[in-house]
Amino acid sequence: MSRTLYFDPFSGMAGDMIVGALLSLGAPWGAVEGAVANMAIPNLKVSQSLCKKGGVAAIKFTVEWSTASPPTHRHLPDILELVAKVGLTPRAELWASRAFEALARAEAKIHAMPAETVHLHEVGAEDSIADVVAACAALDALGVEGCAVGPIATGVGWTVGAHGRLPVPAPATVELLCGFVVEPGPVSEELTTPTAAALICGFEAEPVAKMPRGRLLGVGYGAGTKDLNHPNVLRIMVLETEDQEGAG
Repeated sequence: MSRTLYFDPFSGMAGDMIVGALLSLGAPWGAVEGAVANMAIPNLKVSQSLCKKGGVAAIKFTVEWSTASPPTHRHLPDILELVAKVGLTPRAELWASRAFEALARAEAKIHAMPAETVHLHEVGAEDSIADVVAACAALDALGVEGCAVGPIATGVGWTVGAHGRLPVPAPATVELLCGFVVEPGPVSEELTTPTAAALICGFEAEPVAKMPRGRLLGVGYGAGTKDLNHPNVLRIMVLETEDQEGAG
């Protein structure tokens, strides 16, 4: 038997939603707060709070970063160097590195340039790096053997990024979600972000069309920022599964 973490992104997912759901499941706050503190970025702090989205109680994970200077948008080698200094466990550091490497490959393909030189914009900023570091620390603390992810609601419509107006899902999100089961989602909004898509890749989550069969051990809810006409939460469940049915 093994314990599998099943992501149920019926309202999509973002980096903060993943962290919130893992905290809701029982990941210790000290592991998350300590990992972000070890990034040693001035004026960067994190908090958690209980809120309701569409009547569903969920944990809202918040990253606050205040400075007079604009955000730093880093290249892949800069981010990997920062992650290596955080002091994550080897497994958590591997997940974080994989997430950023997957993102860099996606951006490199979109912009037709080497992954090492591509300029990571939103996901290379301090708050997004904190989301990735926090998510990897939280998942590691839960001690599960693998992850699986069900159909991912991407949303539809348009969003605005560093390159201007972009279709939803954003080009980087599309590249990262290749091989996963996706669906457009119930609203005209960006529901799944590149940060979340990169994390799923970093975790090497197994794409599945439905929830794996197993004994349900726990469930957590992470709150999104937007208020929608449905519960804007990410649901994550812990399942005890047969080894051959577990996610790798």
